[in-house]
Amino acid sequence: METCTELDNFLIDLEKALRHLIIEMPDPQPMSEYTLLRLLSGPPWSLFNPDSLAQTNTLFSVHFTVFHCLYRIQESVWQSDQRHLEISPLTITLHPAVAPHLTEGSPQGNHAESGAHTLQNNDVTPLAGTDPLKEYYLNLANLQTRPDEIERMLKRFWNRLWGRSDKYGEALATLGCSETDSPEAIRSAYRRLAAIHHPDKGGQETQFIQIRQAYEVILQSIR
Repeated sequence: METCTELDNFLIDLEKALRHLIIEMPDPQPMSEYTLLRLLSGPPWSLFNPDSLAQTNTLFSVHFTVFHCLYRIQESVWQSDQRHLEISPLTITLHPAVAPHLTEGSPQGNHAESGAHTLQNNDVTPLAGTDPLKEYYLNLANLQTRPDEIERMLKRFWNRLWGRSDKYGEALATLGCSETDSPEAIRSAYRRLAAIHHPDKGGQETQFIQIRQAYEVILQSIR
């Protein structure tokens, strides 16, 4: 088992690699956790043994340390320049900074659905309120989660991923999407429809609400 000093040094190296891959690239692109782990396991980083990704217990440690550092980075980039790092196993995405006139609380900021410097209400949530998942990963004591609890967590994850209710299918249909569409394609469909049906642009409020609720159902299913 790593000592505190060894773990601290490892987390410093891991956060440095994540910042390079996600934050400091000239044109950072969304990527899945799987893609990120492959990059971190190979040169020039070589932070993880590729064999550790094949065992449940070691895979959990890898996943936990990566998400721990991602949530630390999320706080840092929001506080420094109000960029938001969206974190989920399916997509890790750095969103642009919020324009001053579109910050949360203003009418435009609450309803804006497109633009280069816009935060979306449902798919991007800045550091506001309590996020149990974030609190879990930021607490390093949870790195020692028991193997039986890891198994239960994995089962809950797969049940959520594959055992979705009819509401998930209905939500996809509302956005004109299918289960084969990527998270990026679903997000684009949501933004396009929300922009078309926004009440401020002549759309019907009831239809706009249905679109937002549908996207929220999808987000809850893939997180």
